[in-house]
Amino acid sequence: MAQFIKENINLPVSLHDSVITSMQQNSSASYKMDGDIILKFTDGFYIVNKKELEKTGEAYILLSGVDFDFSHIYYCKENKREKITFNQLEEDIENYTICVINEMYGYNQTKFSCSMNKKNELYEVEIGIYHFNETRYEWACKPIYI
Repeated sequence: MAQFIKENINLPVSLHDSVITSMQQNSSASYKMDGDIILKFTDGFYIVNKKELEKTGEAYILLSGVDFDFSHIYYCKENKREKITFNQLEEDIENYTICVINEMYGYNQTKFSCSMNKKNELYEVEIGIYHFNETRYEWACKPIYI
């Protein structure tokens, strides 16, 4: 019997409880394809080592080769789910607190489950980004030990 074993992805970073403080999107001229999304985390995210957890300083994530036609954002509250544009998300990140609860990675896609406190109402935010190129994590060289 032939078989293939897919190894589990163990990234050395975690975005859990990290706050997205700004977002920049750069679309290419090729019909919404191969754009970039840059997420900024002013307070950083976490570096996961075997025996300790480190918090970075200011940090960024660059997702490149984004296909905006197959990417989406939903705001969910109670039994309602509303599709939001990337422009609206970018504006809301500037005005409200968006905290990452969970991140998931698959073939050509990255998904973030977040919470957002908007005008004293709590929303679940689902961000699904379909991208063809790598994801780059960048942070200050001196991590903050917690």
